[in-house]
Amino acid sequence: LNVTAGNQRYVSNDGVLYEYVGYSQGATGNYNTYTLLQYPSGKLSAGYTAPVAIANRLTAIGQGAFAGAQALTSITLPESVQEIGAEAFRNCSALTTMVIPDKVTTIPAYAFSGCSALTNVTIPDNISGIGEGAFQNCYALAAINLPSKLTSISNSTFYGCSKLTEVTVPSGVVNIGTTAFAYCASLVKITIPATVTTIGANAFLGVYGLTMYCHSGSQAAAYASSNKIGT
Repeated sequence: LNVTAGNQRYVSNDGVLYEYVGYSQGATGNYNTYTLLQYPSGKLSAGYTAPVAIANRLTAIGQGAFAGAQALTSITLPESVQEIGAEAFRNCSALTTMVIPDKVTTIPAYAFSGCSALTNVTIPDNISGIGEGAFQNCYALAAINLPSKLTSISNSTFYGCSKLTEVTVPSGVVNIGTTAFAYCASLVKITIPATVTTIGANAFLGVYGLTMYCHSGSQAAAYASSNKIGT
């Protein structure tokens, strides 16, 4: 992707397209901010790091920005990033690790769906919501540490994460969506707090040998009993 010199809205660096957003108020005054719009899916580089010229001014990753970039094994985002768009890293099938910047507050729908080689993702405590299908079919993901501020796990969030073995749902989560952990074939232990008041249909479809650790009389206990899940 190339942009004509002097373009006032877009800039290209090493084939990656960025959009100039405008001014933001910083500690030392106003500064220009950028959104990464498109990383070419056919680009053969194994890693991405924001260019020095805008690294501290990159505040957003656009919808589908890295989707289908199958050569990427690592993506390093600067701490200036505050927002990640839906499907941002969808089907980055070689991506193995990801650190989500501390300023991000939501992991959107299908953000990492189809990242089949993803083994490690660091989620900051600021995250309060994880969108539908965010980690769907991340087959290599064996462990996940959910943040303490999380309030909701959406539909199909971890659908098909077949190597995931154990999950602790933080206190404060109120909802676990439909098929949230469906076909997590290796899941043997999940801890659910009493704050959870809703568990969607088929949340653990295709999960056998699961033990649910929960409070007696809680919604989770009732769900386990009605769905013949051990406690």
